Amino acid sequence: MELCSSAVKPIVSGVLNSAAPMSVTAEFIETCESLIAEGRTDAVVGKLLDVKAETAYRPDILNLSSRWQTLTEDEINGTLSSEEEGRKQRRISKDILRLLGAMDREAKGQKPKPGLLDTRRPLPAREFGFKTLVGGILVGSLLAAVGVFLFQYQPEVDCSGRLNLNGAWNISAQVGSTGKRVGTVNIKHDPCTPLFLLGGEVKRNAESGDTDFSARTGGLKDGEIQFIYENFDGERGVCRGIAPAIGGTSFTVHCVDLIGFDKDGSPKTTLVFSRDK
Repeated sequence: MELCSSAVKPIVSGVLNSAAPMSVTAEFIETCESLIAEGRTDAVVGKLLDVKAETAYRPDILNLSSRWQTLTEDEINGTLSSEEEGRKQRRISKDILRLLGAMDREAKGQKPKPGLLDTRRPLPAREFGFKTLVGGILVGSLLAAVGVFLFQYQPEVDCSGRLNLNGAWNISAQVGSTGKRVGTVNIKHDPCTPLFLLGGEVKRNAESGDTDFSARTGGLKDGEIQFIYENFDGERGVCRGIAPAIGGTSFTVHCVDLIGFDKDGSPKTTLVFSRDK
């Protein structure tokens, strides 16, 4: 299994460079819109998580992150048809563009609108009298006032006690019978969400030197860690393993190319991640 390809450098660069402080600027909005146009939704979700503290649309960003992670898990488990998967991906991309537009207006001084991505359907219309109308207006105004208050004063969630994979890791890869390959990997992870991005380098041999590799996206669920990988040669597969304990310094995942996506005759790989205490 060949995890490496120069074609995945844009994703790796996004992962490695996203550690720098970011803010919602016209350039940021333009970059995210370009990534959506390229189909790189995972990279946009990562960038939005980087700036969630800079915008009043934080709940909407977490909403999108959760929906993207759920879709990723469904893709890994094969529970969706290609048509349904495509429909959900298009809906998420459309909502991201709506959110980017709202964040752009917010950055230019416009007051943010709570619940931008609230997908609940309105109640069906029905006949009502004058008293019902007045009562509805009063109740609606009260609920709106309470909603605005809760939105503006929503307390920050303390995620310091959750598993945090963010940062640099050493990696050892056992590919078939060719021996171990070592390298480094950088994981971009917000402990408030189960979603993470991953990219790094593995030393193949003395002649070819280091080679980049990356994962499209990854996630944590029920004590497991899993991610999908894909490279320029058309190889694609799944890595799964037991997530480390909170504060843990190592974990192992076993990877396998999907049927029909092994291009080098080595469909299985074991990856060992470790970092300094």
